Amino acid sequence: MTSAPNLDAGNRYTVVVRDAGARQGMGQGTGWIVTILDPDGREVSERACRDETEAITFASTVRQHAGWLSEGRFREIYRIPEGT
Repeated sequence: MTSAPNLDAGNRYTVVVRDAGARQGMGQGTGWIVTILDPDGREVSERACRDETEAITFASTVRQHAGWLSEGRFREIYRIPEGT
């Protein structure tokens, strides 16, 4: 038997997926960026992805981790320094 995630843990980190080409004003086709935002909305981690499918898949994984893990363990896994 597996236990359900502790949704009361209150992990407030969020994830944003962006088209890197649109970010640079170049249109689509130049890759995608997945950004982790801290509870205050600051960008604390960024990962380049080769296409939209990879970006959406990675972002989904990060969202699942945010739902399952405490903020401290989440920071540890994604190498986000304390206080960021």
